[in-house]
Amino acid sequence: MDGFKAIRLRIRTIERYKGFSKKMTKSYSETLEVIMDFRAYLRYYISDHRPLWMQLDL
Repeated sequence: MDGFKAIRLRIRTIERYKGFSKKMTKSYSETLEVIMDFRAYLRYYISDHRPLWMQLDL
């Protein structure tokens, strides 16, 4: 086994992703990792840095 698996995506989505990935990193896997890490960072940052009025339980 070479450490890869397949997932099914729409052809249009794959073509968009391939174009996006070429602009971002050297590999599709690396681009996906960057996207997932960024989303996780945003989720953490937003939850810890909400404005005071959003933290109030009214």
